[in-house]
Amino acid sequence: SERVPVDTSVATVLDVPAKAMSLLRSVYVKLLMEERPVIAILAQPEPKKEEKKEAEKDTAEASKVETGKRSSIMEEDDLFAGPSAAAPPDGKLVLYGQAALRCAAAIRAMVLIEQNAPGTYSEDRMPSVSIAGTDDASLADFGGGLVPLGSGWGGALGTMTVERHLERIAEMTGAVAERLNSENALVGGTGAQRRQAASLLPLLFEAPTGDVFVIPSLPSELDGLATKVRVPDSAYDAVRALLTDVEKQQLSAFWIRPPQESKSLYGVQDEDVRPGSLIYALYEGAWVEAKVQFVNTSAGKASIEWAYDKSESDLDLKDLRPKMDKEALEKRQRSRAIGAAWTLILVGPVRARKALALKALAGCEEKWPG
Repeated sequence: SERVPVDTSVATVLDVPAKAMSLLRSVYVKLLMEERPVIAILAQPEPKKEEKKEAEKDTAEASKVETGKRSSIMEEDDLFAGPSAAAPPDGKLVLYGQAALRCAAAIRAMVLIEQNAPGTYSEDRMPSVSIAGTDDASLADFGGGLVPLGSGWGGALGTMTVERHLERIAEMTGAVAERLNSENALVGGTGAQRRQAASLLPLLFEAPTGDVFVIPSLPSELDGLATKVRVPDSAYDAVRALLTDVEKQQLSAFWIRPPQESKSLYGVQDEDVRPGSLIYALYEGAWVEAKVQFVNTSAGKASIEWAYDKSESDLDLKDLRPKMDKEALEKRQRSRAIGAAWTLILVGPVRARKALALKALAGCEEKWPG
């Protein structure tokens, strides 16, 4: 089509570079309509009159063979050279359809255009795919933009792996996520969806340790998509075995390591080593009853009185254990185990992640009852 009336409140319009027009016309417009329930129209204006006249003049001159002005033996390039033509002008791609669907189709079209005309899009050359004039509050901040893939995505990961990660991000967040080139992805959706997708991108690339995704913390943007489970170290292997098919459930699983300075399960707390407290102290490999006399917390030491002979010694706090009954000690051990536990984070659809979280909790209970 040469002229298409466009109301931008019901249509999304993209400029199409001349070098991408041919493939869009012959292949990609049809592909877009097959992939997304939208109507796609490609509009290409006629060349300006001056350009048309110049092209006709060039064609006429190229077709003349004037006696005496050309060699009697023509060069091969001259023999097969056709008449020159004006370069095809840039065009426009107009997409009609439901607002979010046509914006998703626009992002897909931009990827196709970039493949055929590299360098068309960059941070300072991005068309708007926002939805103008919508009455739907959920779409008021719908839009799209570039998200850097990070230095590793272009080299360390193959294109297929990057695209698979982007598909997972789209499934988990509801955003549209497409690989634009080796440096950037195109992400579209509501403001919340775009922020969630942008937060997931670096996690999926930077987090892996072997086949385990280990992260320092979860970005706050992902709180609404995540379920957390505390996993004692003794249950780690059992719970990890449950995560073999998380991708089939459209989930991603991440781990946060236990605190590096976690205390011993039997270690003392401040209230255990006050002067006069009854404790167990380590003496030649055995735990012997004693009483706390004085505590130097900054030095990590305590003066104690041995119960069996009333003599005194200075010991490191790590060589002391609280004196408590079996039930209290088990409660203390459970509390310490949870405090020194791994944190499993499941990101994705709520039903799938809640179901897997329940299995993880059952695995923890089996390994550490109570």
